[in-house]
Amino acid sequence: MSSAVGELDAALQAMLSLKPPGVSGSKINSVTSLCIANIQSESVLVQKLYTHFKKTPGTHKLGVLYVVDSVTRQWVDHAKKTGQVPGSSASDGTFAAGVNRVTELMPVLMTDIIQHAPEDQKDKIRKLVDIWERGSTFPGPMIASFKEKLDAPRSKEHHDLDHEIDEIKESDMLVLV
Repeated sequence: MSSAVGELDAALQAMLSLKPPGVSGSKINSVTSLCIANIQSESVLVQKLYTHFKKTPGTHKLGVLYVVDSVTRQWVDHAKKTGQVPGSSASDGTFAAGVNRVTELMPVLMTDIIQHAPEDQKDKIRKLVDIWERGSTFPGPMIASFKEKLDAPRSKEHHDLDHEIDEIKESDMLVLV
């Protein structure tokens, strides 16, 4: 188990060095394969994904969300194939338990990414939500709340803060030139 967690941590850390959104198809595939092969450690794997997501800068959260998406949809498929029903009564170390743990964390992850991701990534987040809706990856009411949050106008304070950050970035660029 500890080697799987170490491999997962190394893969997630490596994503931070990539350009935004901080992921590649090969990274998604390797992390997904690792999480499938080590399902007996699903609680620790989900915890690692969650803590990495929370400390990742807004520019790279979408990359982690793509990984969470891939892992979760594969776990859902494996749970269905093996007759496991996701829910709080699922046995630890099973695909169903992993799906349940991710499902419980999704509202927190989605609130975080909607608040911190750059505006130009919002359409990609919407596409993920649409995929989850079509595939019934997460409960319908949860999907509806994600859509509502994505469609809500950003607060003036948030918009002003983004504008100030852009101005700071521009002034830093002038200093560098």
